[in-house]
Amino acid sequence: HGPSGDSLVLARLAEEEALDTVWLSEDLYFRGAMPIAGAIAATTSRIEIGLGVVTPQLRHAALLAMEAAALVDIAGPRIIIGVGAGVAARVKAIGLDSYSPLGAVREVVDVMRRLLAGETVTRTEGSQPAADLALSFSDLPPAPPIYVAAVGPRALVQAGRIADGAMLSILSSRRQIAWATDRVRSGAIEASREPGMPIAVYLPMAIGAQRGDAIASLKPVFAYYLQRLLKIESMASLFTDWGPLPEAEIRAIGEHLDAGQPATEAIPDEVVLAYAIAGDLDDCGRQIEELMSLGVTDLVVDPNGGLAEKEALVRALGSLRRTL
Repeated sequence: HGPSGDSLVLARLAEEEALDTVWLSEDLYFRGAMPIAGAIAATTSRIEIGLGVVTPQLRHAALLAMEAAALVDIAGPRIIIGVGAGVAARVKAIGLDSYSPLGAVREVVDVMRRLLAGETVTRTEGSQPAADLALSFSDLPPAPPIYVAAVGPRALVQAGRIADGAMLSILSSRRQIAWATDRVRSGAIEASREPGMPIAVYLPMAIGAQRGDAIASLKPVFAYYLQRLLKIESMASLFTDWGPLPEAEIRAIGEHLDAGQPATEAIPDEVVLAYAIAGDLDDCGRQIEELMSLGVTDLVVDPNGGLAEKEALVRALGSLRRTL
């Protein structure tokens, strides 16, 4: 969510470091991802560009299909479109508080695919209505893969049924990741699909010479998320149900933070290590291998700090990439 120019600098550096994909998040009221994706597509040549994620409450499938086609025109087969229902509390702020998140995601994936395949679509129900809808250009590029973001059990199973890949929420603990990847696989098997689809997860990460310093550097990040997500019913379970501490202790940490206690004092190390990657290069390499063993195929690092700190993290990731 930092300045758009920083995203271009980091994407080019990630390509130089031979990383696989640069992911762009898009949350309501922060910078829009599509212009940044286009700029990255035009100024890089190899790295994949993932939109993780856009929401059907803000963009009709027809608009997403148009934008996906334009990005593929620029970048070729380097685009991944991530789709998710969005945080209900943020969507409600613009008057869209009555929708079916599961249905909206399912419909947008279906309509996007059909439009990009050159079909004419008519739908009279749901969140993606269409009346003889078709793209008005015939030189359609290959459709990009569509990943589906999911948190709850039904959403994860649906991702396995319909998506080209699944995306897990930031602040997914190791316990939740193991459970979630199993739900995705079960959905794929139910739909007679290949169960080994890509599974991406956003993770805060800090690499430092001293393990304790790396962990401490992430505690303000966790304070940010704890203070906000504990107040959102649909997201609080990330901490209350899947964290290393009982719900009462997690909520007490939130109260201490609200009262002004410094994050370094309020948040135990074990909370950070349950959700993040932190330590020296060897520590982080071991943690990445553990996550891969749980079924994660794409580790999406959520960088922290200013541009210089983010550049240092990308370079460290490049070093890790070359050793794993």
